[in-house]
Amino acid sequence: TGSIIVFSLGVVLIGYGVGVYVSAGLGAGPRDSLMMLITEKTGWNVQWVRNGMEITILFAAWGMGGPIGFGTILTAILTGLILRFSLPQSIQLLNYAVARRTAAVKASPPVH
Repeated sequence: TGSIIVFSLGVVLIGYGVGVYVSAGLGAGPRDSLMMLITEKTGWNVQWVRNGMEITILFAAWGMGGPIGFGTILTAILTGLILRFSLPQSIQLLNYAVARRTAAVKASPPVH
């Protein structure tokens, strides 16, 4: 049961980690950039785009003889699902932080 908890936590951290660093808008890795480009150009849901990419990569790895287990399949499916929620939440958090910072700067007295 310990390994299931660690695995689950890892998958959630991957999904939220991608959401956080992509939402910052400072650049993304190749797969994440492709995912965002496809989502932007087609209007498709980020979950289905990411799942499609992950499953395609999974089959490519399997075809080359890579080790594919239950965890590999779950990660390929769950990463997109988690991103569906983490990306909008991360963007909302970023916008909130920027708004708070802007309000704090405007409210501070001028320095002479």
